[in-house]
Amino acid sequence: SSDVCSSDLPPELGLQVIQGYVQGDPVVQQRMQNQNDPFGQRITKLMKQLQFQIQQRQNARIGRLGA
Repeated sequence: SSDVCSSDLPPELGLQVIQGYVQGDPVVQQRMQNQNDPFGQRITKLMKQLQFQIQQRQNARIGRLGA
């Protein structure tokens, strides 16, 4: 599958790669600022999904260790 979120890679790595891609390409930055651009919307959605996965992992660790 081409879905990055469903891969076996840690979400932290996926987020880091995407952030590097966005920061390194002014065209991508412009497209992400345009709320009507489907490409920018997909990148933003993917980043949010990865951030959510990271938060879920942290919550699971906290749950195992106790607050």
